[in-house]
Amino acid sequence: MNALRELQLALQEHVLRATPGIVAGVRQVHGLDAPGRLAIYANAYRLRLTAALRESFPALVQAMGAAPFDAMARTYVEAHPPHHASIRWFGGQLADHLQAHGGGVLADIARWEWTLGTVFDGPDAEPVGLDAASSFAPEDWPCLQIAFCPGLQRVAVRADAVQAWRTDLSDAKESPIDAPSATTEWLVWRRDLATTFRSLQPDEAWAFDAARRGATFGELCEGLATRVGAETAPARAASLLKQWLTDGCVAALTCKPEDPTGSRADCQSGHPPRSIAASLE
Repeated sequence: MNALRELQLALQEHVLRATPGIVAGVRQVHGLDAPGRLAIYANAYRLRLTAALRESFPALVQAMGAAPFDAMARTYVEAHPPHHASIRWFGGQLADHLQAHGGGVLADIARWEWTLGTVFDGPDAEPVGLDAASSFAPEDWPCLQIAFCPGLQRVAVRADAVQAWRTDLSDAKESPIDAPSATTEWLVWRRDLATTFRSLQPDEAWAFDAARRGATFGELCEGLATRVGAETAPARAASLLKQWLTDGCVAALTCKPEDPTGSRADCQSGHPPRSIAASLE
């Protein structure tokens, strides 16, 4: 290892862990001794990371207050030093860090803000519309598979955390995070340059997860039958697909090849595929 590399590593160890090895090799300049000069780098490192967290979590700063947020950020910097080449991803563990330290709804605010940011920065995808479903023959509907746009996410946070994100707490007479609310499932996606979200009912949350894992439309019907009833399930599956297509959440619809045994999940009787397909028109 060359001398420059050794010097760089020694400085890094001092900045990250206050390892004293480099101190003896640093000269006093303009009245600043070695510890004072090295402290400039150590402090700048932590201040820059704290500033990055402030940029990523403005609502959390507002909810906590600037000084408490900065104090929390210092503990986060020490517990979770960055490992990604881009500082953009430094806050990815902040919600879990807050949760581990009793953050409660503050952890949910952090999780919500981080989700919005990652969805906005996610990969581009051109969504398909309702015409994508109409291009399939009615008898092919049971084998339809849904490919969602890659940046789309589902997240579970309290409704008051979302309200805290919406509200300027400095102007609010009562903080919306005073009375914790129940956890709600949310779907978050980006269309063009706008990040959009809406809450999910339990059956849609299940169907979304199943479809994302590769479940066919017929399998969605079967799974929903245990949640909303056999007679209602096919229409509910069709309405969810229509909603996802209308929202711009779907990147592609494909037809899964039939099982070699000749069996495949089908829609429940009483709701033939033709009538389900017609409901999307």
